[in-house]
Formats: sequence, structure tokens, C-alpha cells
Amino acid sequence: MLTDNSDFIDFYKILNIDIEASSEQIKLAYLKLARIHHPDHGGNTERFKEITEAYETLYNKEKRNDYDIKYLNKNIDELKKEEDY
Repeated sequence: MLTDNSDFIDFYKILNIDIEASSEQIKLAYLKLARIHHPDHGGNTERFKEITEAYETLYNKEKRNDYDIKYLNKNIDELKKEEDY
């Protein structure tokens, strides 16, 4: 998965969902985007892979917890940098 904050990918943004989204909301967002971006239906393979990775991470409670810890730490680091300016 992600090794440090420089590799950070915002899975919530990819799925266009809120950080407090339920499992059902995550699934529905994934299905909607997967239909649009699936390579068999003329979609972009790389975009589909991003969407799938986001879904697989956020739908799994353990993976989501690990991701959220890194996500929140990244956002805190960014806020600290903004305060230093």
C-alpha cells in the first residue's frame, strides 16, 4: 500500500465520497464509477484501477482504518505547513 505521504492518493476524492461515508455509500459510488470507467465499456484502464483500489481499501474496515490514519496524519501535516507561512 502507501509507504509515505508523498505516495498519498486521496481515495475519498477518487470515489467522490465524504470521509464519513458508510460501506453502502462506498459500494454505490464504486459501482457507479466502475460502470462508467470499465475498460470493457470504453473506459480508461488506469482510471478503473484507481477506482478499484480506492474501493478495495475503503470498503475493507481494517484497510480503511490504516488508510484513514495515514490520511489524517497527512492532512494534519499540511495544516501545520500552512500555519508556518
